[in-house]
Amino acid sequence: MGQEAWGAFPGRALALRLLPLAHIDMAQIKITQTRSQIRRPGPQKKTLVALGLGRIGQSNTVEETDQIKGMIAKVRHLVSVEAA
Repeated sequence: MGQEAWGAFPGRALALRLLPLAHIDMAQIKITQTRSQIRRPGPQKKTLVALGLGRIGQSNTVEETDQIKGMIAKVRHLVSVEAA
């Protein structure tokens, strides 16, 4: 898709006006891995990696979005969560 295709996009002006709203600060949460990923199903291991974890005791601070909340729910037995 070239630049001329973006110029032809009818909602481009609206999208450019709404773009700054995408950067509203959301609540931050700190996720810490508390249990090992050994003998866990592959999707749970991948979820830990997506959350920025991989070792016991490792922490990561992320924005509290619906996607992150869903990932935490899938590995809630392996992590602890607190407000950042």
